Amino acid sequence: MTKYELLASTAPVKRASAATDKKKAERKASATRQGSPRPAPQQKPEQRHHGRDGDHDDDGGDGAPDVLVPDPDVCRELSITSMTAWRWDRDPAMAELGWPPRVSIRNRNHRFRRQLERFKANLLRRAIATRAQTAAAAAK
Repeated sequence: MTKYELLASTAPVKRASAATDKKKAERKASATRQGSPRPAPQQKPEQRHHGRDGDHDDDGGDGAPDVLVPDPDVCRELSITSMTAWRWDRDPAMAELGWPPRVSIRNRNHRFRRQLERFKANLLRRAIATRAQTAAAAAK
């Protein structure tokens, strides 16, 4: 038996009737009129990490949960690159200053907002102290 004979011997494909096509068209049109059956996307809820270290669990007295900030936003706030953030993750000196550890969710890194604000305050304190030392040394 040849390939052509095999193909010719298959059962014919049933074509949907005109009534079925009309029903499908009506359903599609009504769905379009009613709008999408999916609800509108909402903003991402604030995420809270329930881990072992207690740095992020102290609520600062306001009782609000801590917010996770994605690394691209952290880098933008600090005017650093993602490579710098990666290096700071591995630098013990930055850990002493309070660089927040990363929280990986679905291969995306985040930082806790309160820890990040504490780190920025520590950087500012260090910069002020360094400038005061430099000014005192220059005045001598």
